Amino acid sequence: MRTTNAKRTLYVQGNNGTARGINALLDHAIPDAPLTSKLDWIEYLFRWLRISGPIPSSIMNRRENIRSAKLRLFLLILREHPEKRKAVGAILRSLLNETSGLLLFVDVGLPSEAGFVSEAAERILKRTLPQPPRERELSELVSRLFVSDEDARWLEALPKDLLEEFSSVFSDGLDSSPLSFENLKKSMTDAILVLSVEICALGLSEEIRSRSPEIALRDSPFLSLGRRCEDLASLIHVRASTERKDAAGLSCFQTIEGCRRMVNIVGDHLEDYGISINLVYRLEKISSSLTRIEDLLKFLIPQVPVQPAMAARFLAHLAEGSIKDRSVRELVRANLRQISRKVVERAGITGEHYITRTGKEYLHMLASAGGGGFLTLGTTLLKFVIVRAKFPFFFDGLFSSINYAGSFLLMQMLGFKLATKQPSMTAAALAGKLHAQRNNQDLGPFVDEVARITRSQFAAAVGNVGMVIPCAILFDLLFARISGRHFLDLTTADYVIQSVNPVQTLTILYAFITGFLLWLSSVAGGWIENFSVYRRISEGIAHNRPFSRMIGTERTGRIAQIFQSNISGVGSAVTLGVLLGMLPIMGKFFGIPLDVRHITLTAGSLALAASSIGLTHLLESQFLWAYAGLIIIGLLNFGVSFGFALAVAMRARELDDRKMTTELRKAVFARLLKAPRDFFIPPRPLPDAATTNPSPSPSPSARKISRS
Repeated sequence: MRTTNAKRTLYVQGNNGTARGINALLDHAIPDAPLTSKLDWIEYLFRWLRISGPIPSSIMNRRENIRSAKLRLFLLILREHPEKRKAVGAILRSLLNETSGLLLFVDVGLPSEAGFVSEAAERILKRTLPQPPRERELSELVSRLFVSDEDARWLEALPKDLLEEFSSVFSDGLDSSPLSFENLKKSMTDAILVLSVEICALGLSEEIRSRSPEIALRDSPFLSLGRRCEDLASLIHVRASTERKDAAGLSCFQTIEGCRRMVNIVGDHLEDYGISINLVYRLEKISSSLTRIEDLLKFLIPQVPVQPAMAARFLAHLAEGSIKDRSVRELVRANLRQISRKVVERAGITGEHYITRTGKEYLHMLASAGGGGFLTLGTTLLKFVIVRAKFPFFFDGLFSSINYAGSFLLMQMLGFKLATKQPSMTAAALAGKLHAQRNNQDLGPFVDEVARITRSQFAAAVGNVGMVIPCAILFDLLFARISGRHFLDLTTADYVIQSVNPVQTLTILYAFITGFLLWLSSVAGGWIENFSVYRRISEGIAHNRPFSRMIGTERTGRIAQIFQSNISGVGSAVTLGVLLGMLPIMGKFFGIPLDVRHITLTAGSLALAASSIGLTHLLESQFLWAYAGLIIIGLLNFGVSFGFALAVAMRARELDDRKMTTELRKAVFARLLKAPRDFFIPPRPLPDAATTNPSPSPSPSARKISRS
């Protein structure tokens, strides 16, 4: 009860003004108090530093924040009260002597070997369920003192004089014996041994060995690291000479470099052969553990004395790691960064095929997009046939999914283009150009790439919509001539026209959702391709003995190449078909207004409806609203898909420089004002000067200028 009352008094007084807060803290600075009370005391000291309060003008520095100014005031008062200063120093020393730092150095800030799901569940449980106290763990104290990223940044940015003054408090109260951190050094030594064993186990695992160079197991740097660290720990334990410890430490550093080279080789292998989250975890764990060992070695075998600034930086790094270890969001972010980068890179490779660079390629894009528009007419007709059949919800979604996916797969086989699939692919390719642009001052190449992507997208959209509309009208006229009625009755036609109205319906929301689904399908295609590459499925097909005996080795290899070249497109096509077909059914099942609005499918449906009602009514208000809705659908389909893809691609490539993106945006806008034609039609090729304007042979000086 006494301890609880003291804590309550300390908390209340610590929040009532600067002077009263300092007095309350100093009154409760009792070196002989239980460890729990001393932990509470240091926690409230840091809490008091975070609270705003009045600071004397003679103390407050304009360049300092309120927290540093309050620490300066606290240290100044300690200097004026030697007894209190000795008490605070005794408390700080006892906190380090009575706690263990092994868990802090081994676990905090390092990737966990647990899987993503189990690690996420563990973090959620720690945040929601009461946790038992771990007073003897230094990691627990760090998590109590540093609760936000701002706390870690403040510690790292503390002025040198404040750090030196605060570190001198540790030794206050000691008579002649030098300040010793034996307990902390023992924890550091044990941590190095534990980390070296973990690195050895991870580095010698089958997943990493199979992707490492062929070397004898006894020569592996991962195996050598454990021996080197054990030798160093033995020398530290027997208090060997500085020269022997320095030599052992240098050997550890050299072995660490060998381990890091091996990790880089395996990482390069992943860039070529796909990524698995489990393997990425292991590589991250090894790399981070190697860095942690290096940091600890600097404190155990320093060639120069340890400075307070160095210790503050290391503690700030541990504090930042402790904060991230408690964040579920950071876990998701760290796991998705590597896998999204590989998916984005594979989507970017595919996206290069959707970018036209010459007039011939532009015309080919128009033609292939026209073929896609023609096939989409068949998809639209089958969609109405399925709706008329009035299947149960599940079968309605199933047959719709088969219709969409079959159409997209047929386009893939025939080499036709669907305009709405392009933005998510070209955005990844654009992010690759942006990554290459980050150190280049010339913005011209990037603007040229934006213009190529824009006009390629324009050509694909014109080809799809420009083909599906006349084909739909022509089909309906032929259908009416043969059967004596239009394909759509007046009620259905009127519903189709009203469903595109952007004011009276949720067309804008549905178009946004469709754009998101378009992007999601491209992510699925990239993930499926990454899975195929990582599992080496194409190699398995190429070396499948039953296939080879049946159709021959050459044909089996050709099938493997076709599989690898088309797996991404097939995966995204099937995914998009299922999403477009099943989402409206899921909305009906849950009673949620969910539907899709795809620009090409909607254009074909609207053309059939217009032909049924009569082309003479095309300028009536209901059609004008439908035209506006169709334009909005197209803009949202393309814009949302492109926006999501570009945002993920930039995050995967760690492109978050706002200044750079602002300059690029200005450069693109300037080109749009200067030469808008470049964003819609490819520029004419420059004439060959040698053929259009023949001239006599140049003089030697002219040839010299030409060469330069």
